[in-house]
Amino acid sequence: PTASHLLGYNITSSNAEKCGKMKNLPFRSHRFQYSAEVIASGQTPEEFIHNVVLETENKQDQTCKFWTLDLDIFEPYQDPVHRNRTFTSSMLMCALSRALPPEPILCVQEKNGDIVPYVIIETSSRIYLGRKISTNTLTPLGVKQTTAKEFRSSWSRRPFQYSGAINLDIAFVVIDILGDLVGVNSPGSRREGCEAMNRKVRMIDPTCGSGSFLGVALKVWGKEHDVDLDLVGVDSNPKCALGTARNLKRIFLRDNIPQVKDGKEIWELILTPSAKATIFTGDSTSLIPLLGEEKFDCGVANLPWNRNTFEFRGQDNDHDERSTNNKILEAVTSILKPGASLVVISGERKGEDS
Repeated sequence: PTASHLLGYNITSSNAEKCGKMKNLPFRSHRFQYSAEVIASGQTPEEFIHNVVLETENKQDQTCKFWTLDLDIFEPYQDPVHRNRTFTSSMLMCALSRALPPEPILCVQEKNGDIVPYVIIETSSRIYLGRKISTNTLTPLGVKQTTAKEFRSSWSRRPFQYSGAINLDIAFVVIDILGDLVGVNSPGSRREGCEAMNRKVRMIDPTCGSGSFLGVALKVWGKEHDVDLDLVGVDSNPKCALGTARNLKRIFLRDNIPQVKDGKEIWELILTPSAKATIFTGDSTSLIPLLGEEKFDCGVANLPWNRNTFEFRGQDNDHDERSTNNKILEAVTSILKPGASLVVISGERKGEDS
């Protein structure tokens, strides 16, 4: 599978040695640098260049007059055919430069606009060409600086601190990407759009942890875009579900309305008459019995890829070989509307498929 967006991040030098094996965990002790919308990719350099030519010929941006090109290496690329790498990064950039229209530029300051910031991203099994959509960690695309600053300040004092929480910079970018996919970031609010845009947005986070995605969505979509929101968070850990409810209560200064369903607690936070969040303690691999049949417009999940997955191994019933993460994804897709968007934070461990 290929990605639609890639996020660039790095380990700070002061933490690199301390992290040890922890450095491979997603977003832990990392700083977000940019996000990039994937334009084309390939498993070999030849396939990569070929696909770039096809994509840029078919979808050339008429407003683009110049471009810049960077290179980022997530993991050194390993040629699936040749054991030894047959090209250098400079060779790849030169080959791509000849294929990209229209003209490269060196002095960005001399141009006021119409510049596309391309980036080549190497992974161990695939090469990507991306278009950077955010280079400022303080102001992700579509988010006003004041809103991001206010939320960061409040979130840093949240009562429930969770070790597996997503990096907040990443949470902002992911919610912004999801907002593009579902139309939240379109000019004007949904109330001003056509009939299809007037419905409220229902979002599910099946592994809500401490509530980072829910909090950012409430803050950004509710405040910046005035959207009707119905957000649902689920976590199998009762401490996380309660912690999410406490965090949202602290950030938005609203009381949670506790309920009990089938012996399990539910917390509902009503931010405004048109925006609410409901937190469930329950099995994320079986969502319909917990949430009912009503479908969701979108979803976001930071699954327990490298941190907790090993805890679930050997606990599946009978001969069911599906991983817990696969079961969560299957459960989420079963409650999404046809064509709905799902953003998943993914990770991999050496020697295992991503």
